[in-house]
Order: sequence, then C-alpha cells, then structure tokens
Amino acid sequence: MIKKRKYSDKWILAIKSYSNVSADKYLDIVFCYLPHNKITPYVTWIYNHSDGGFHEGHYFNLINKAILDFLIRGKKAVRFNDDWIKQHDAIETHYVRYLKEHSCWEECNAEDAQMISVYLHKPEGGIECISDHYDPKDAMRIVRWISNQYELPIQYQPKDVHYTKLQPIIK
Repeated sequence: MIKKRKYSDKWILAIKSYSNVSADKYLDIVFCYLPHNKITPYVTWIYNHSDGGFHEGHYFNLINKAILDFLIRGKKAVRFNDDWIKQHDAIETHYVRYLKEHSCWEECNAEDAQMISVYLHKPEGGIECISDHYDPKDAMRIVRWISNQYELPIQYQPKDVHYTKLQPIIK
C-alpha cells in the first residue's frame, strides 16, 4: 500500500491493480484529484510500490474524461466497450473491510468500512468489481457516470452512505 505521506499534495480517488500479471504486482493505477492544479486537476498515474514514484501521468480538466482513462488504463485492465457493458444489467456499490485473518475483503456496514467498492452486476448473478474508493463521494460519482453513460440502473447502494472519507489501510 502507498504510504500516506506520499499523498500530501494529491487526493486519491481510486486505486486498481496495473495488471493481473504477477511480475507487475508492484504497480497500481491511481486516479487523483490535484487541488492546487486549476487547469488539469484530475490525473491518472502508474504508481510504483518499489520506488514510491508516480509515473506516466495523464492529466484532465474534466472528471468524466479522467474516469474513463482510469477505467481503461493498464495492461489487462478492465476495458469498457459496448459489447462488454451490455453483458451487465446494473451497477452497485458496497462498503468493504479487510479481514486480515482470512486475507480477503468482505462486505460490511458503514461503521466498519475501510473502502467502498463499485461493481457491475451480471444478469445471471454475480458481480465484477471495477473500482475501490476511500471516499464514498468519489465512488458515487463513478456510479452515476457509468449509470448515465451506459443506461445501467443503480441496483444497490448502501442506505447509510455517509460522505466522509474512510480510513485507508496502511501496511
């Protein structure tokens, strides 16, 4: 996990793995808001855990363009196309927390949450996670954007969505 001090000049909106290849496990794609950059305040970077560096930034003046870049960026990253989207019938969010003893994430209530995850729902059942967020407002922005862009209903969102930042897990 990225150390908190690395984020003093940026707000992390979302993080995902760079790829499913084990050789790339030290890389993430991060979606950030730069409050001091008035021209292009949204950026996606490749984050390198081994050197703590942010590389290959793509800067945007509009959040919608940055969200799309985040969703399609990286090797083996989720790629949205009309055919793939049509395989899903809804979008939803869930609060999640990390269970150290089981080395996995599970759905939980808002009080125990460490992140909020965004999922696409499959008609035959099941869900596919497309992004994780520390700030519920950022998750809901992505949900609304995808719902509007692809005409997917929002199937589920926690009733107790609270709009304060969740506490990231710092390893």
